[in-house]
Amino acid sequence: TVKPDRLYLNLSLTEFYGIELPEDLVEYFNSDDRLIINWVDGENTKSMKKVFPILEYLDDDDIIIDADDDILFPIDLIESRLKDFEKYGEKYPITSNTSKCGIGESIVMSPLSLFQKKMLNNWDKYVDDIVLHTYNDDRTYLYILYLSGYIAKPSSKYSVKE
Repeated sequence: TVKPDRLYLNLSLTEFYGIELPEDLVEYFNSDDRLIINWVDGENTKSMKKVFPILEYLDDDDIIIDADDDILFPIDLIESRLKDFEKYGEKYPITSNTSKCGIGESIVMSPLSLFQKKMLNNWDKYVDDIVLHTYNDDRTYLYILYLSGYIAKPSSKYSVKE
């Protein structure tokens, strides 16, 4: 019901170098300028490459919706996340996980979360090789957001448990 301005698929050059991508994937991404295959250089950091490589292309107020690529989501999911973001005055990251297994009052990030780029502006202070090699992107985002003064709030619709 709400389409994103851009959709990035971050692929590791290390993982896919010399491998031909499926034709239907290439055709799909060539069908719309908003769809971008972003080739990430360096070591394949698995799920940790979902967000960090695109931050340089975004403005502080841009909204990031971090979604796992192995889950089918309802058609109005983006709309529901944006409504929750507005409901909380655009001050809190929104996550689909409603379990209280985070830090303090914050809850753990999950297969689909929404936050603004500025909420991760200090990410490079906290992310080093050791953190990258945990391959635990959801918890890493949670900690960065928390250390930057943001507390994740649960979505009111479409909670997705891991």
